[in-house]
Amino acid sequence: MPNTRSANWRSYVNVHPAADLFPLLPPEELAEMTERIKANGIQVPLAFYTDEQGKIWLLDGRNRLDALAASGYDVEAFLKSKPSRLHYRAPNDDPEEVVVRLNIFRRHLTQEQKRDLVAKLLKATPERSNTDTARLALVDPKTVSSVRRREEAKGKIPRMDKTVGRDGRARTTTPAPRAPRSAPKIEEEMPKPSPSPERDQNVVAVAGMLGKDLAKGLQDLVKVVGDYSWRMVGIADAKRQELVQGWAKALSSPDPYISNQHELELAAAREEIVRLEARIAELEAKLAQAPVTKPEIDAAEIRATRSKGGKAASYKALAAKHGLTYQEVKRICTD
Repeated sequence: MPNTRSANWRSYVNVHPAADLFPLLPPEELAEMTERIKANGIQVPLAFYTDEQGKIWLLDGRNRLDALAASGYDVEAFLKSKPSRLHYRAPNDDPEEVVVRLNIFRRHLTQEQKRDLVAKLLKATPERSNTDTARLALVDPKTVSSVRRREEAKGKIPRMDKTVGRDGRARTTTPAPRAPRSAPKIEEEMPKPSPSPERDQNVVAVAGMLGKDLAKGLQDLVKVVGDYSWRMVGIADAKRQELVQGWAKALSSPDPYISNQHELELAAAREEIVRLEARIAELEAKLAQAPVTKPEIDAAEIRATRSKGGKAASYKALAAKHGLTYQEVKRICTD
């Protein structure tokens, strides 16, 4: 049983409000995590954030600390031991963005849960643009626009005349009315693009690649040029560069969030491997304890098979006759 101080670890650990963007695990999933931590300890590092006043907050790891306390460990002693952790700092890191990046790949969210996440992001930072919020939550900007209108109508978030994009520039939320276009004069010839042999070669090359497999080629092209670095894993390096040479530099992005995400994905994969190995060991133990029923074969048939020197053809014939496997028949006849 966990001690009282471990169970009340929130009394001496500051949990950042951004951590509530994702709900706590339900009891049954927390119980599974508790058993894994009992066996293997915490595999995925905790994430902390230092604000501009120097205060340290827990950004990611509430469920792990709850499971650690339920496992009987001393949470305070664990934290004082300075375990493996990720640390983010103001003003370079945005707490909401960090929390989403650390969890969006580990959680399997439904469409409704994604809309709830978008609503929480808009409530936390209503001035963030729809496009930037969509990039963060991995949804379509139209979904963000729909959720924003809904939350504004309910009075949960203010109406914003301007929003700020990832580049830090503020833009009006409603575009200014366009001046009516004047129809081009018929006698005037429309300007033609300047010829470019290099452009033409690139167009022909890309068209040739798409012509081999249009559907697959378009999917790979979207993955490369879109802001979906995490989806590029299944595309070979050579194919990425072949599709779009100019985007090759994106494959070695210096974005610290992406490198941290790779570290977390690796840790999560290791934890999953440990869990599967434990499950395999459990199943093997049950299998070893299960009573083995030895199939019955007539003694005369066994003697006849032995007299033939245990030839493979004899084993196969007996196996087909009694509905057994080759190895089962061989084991029975050689015991």
